[in-house]
Amino acid sequence: MKTYSQKIPLWAPYVETFEVKGKNIHIKYKGGEVTCNPAKLLSIMIYGDSPPLAPSTLEFTARHKIPIIIHRRNLTNTVWITASNRADGNDLLSQQLVKRSDLRIKKYIARQILNAKFNSMAWLIVPPAKKLSRTMTIQELRNHEALHSQRYWSAYFKKLGHSAFMRRGKNPASNALNAMSKFLIGIFLRWIHYHHLSPFHGFLHETTDYPALAFDLIEPYRAIIDNIVFDLSDTHTNEDDLLPRAIETLKTKLHEKIFCPQTKQ
Repeated sequence: MKTYSQKIPLWAPYVETFEVKGKNIHIKYKGGEVTCNPAKLLSIMIYGDSPPLAPSTLEFTARHKIPIIIHRRNLTNTVWITASNRADGNDLLSQQLVKRSDLRIKKYIARQILNAKFNSMAWLIVPPAKKLSRTMTIQELRNHEALHSQRYWSAYFKKLGHSAFMRRGKNPASNALNAMSKFLIGIFLRWIHYHHLSPFHGFLHETTDYPALAFDLIEPYRAIIDNIVFDLSDTHTNEDDLLPRAIETLKTKLHEKIFCPQTKQ
């Protein structure tokens, strides 16, 4: 059991019990349990199935101004249970839309996403020789990315010994990659909503009829799941075992600590 003293946003997957014990909130979930002082909580995010929440528990969290966010994988919307509209002093949503409407900034962000993606693909092929120019339109940037991806996937499946496989085709590797992408997209969606951003307003991916921002943000991390599937396939994993083993490996990787240069943490 963990007891937290620092103010945190709490994430609880597959909750089994959620109740108030004395002056604390106690949650038992798949894999563990946690007890928190409500004064130390920014929010509570529940992922996956959970039992009905008692009215007294909801009243307790509302009184302490703790929003409860409920989300399931592959859903673009989260359910918020809160006493009132959750304040956002930084008004990040307005900032996102203003930045998106500025073509110069929009193209800059799109270039940074692609540069990060190309660098992450360097484990297999070198980044494109042609640099991404400031004068390139969003469509030209996407075309450039598509050509690089063709080279990448051709090399990927050739190295796996399956030159006939295609990334958008029906094969064990692509099935595992698709499932892992959906898993990661669900995580991005939860945090996009948590930080008051719109998942439908992307920079590299422009249309607003799907969670474009989530697809923007996942691009630099796709090579991680590509590596997982590649390594598992290379160890001659049974095709039926590939997908579940890939998901479990990804879950383990998500717990690894990494260094963030921007915040030096």
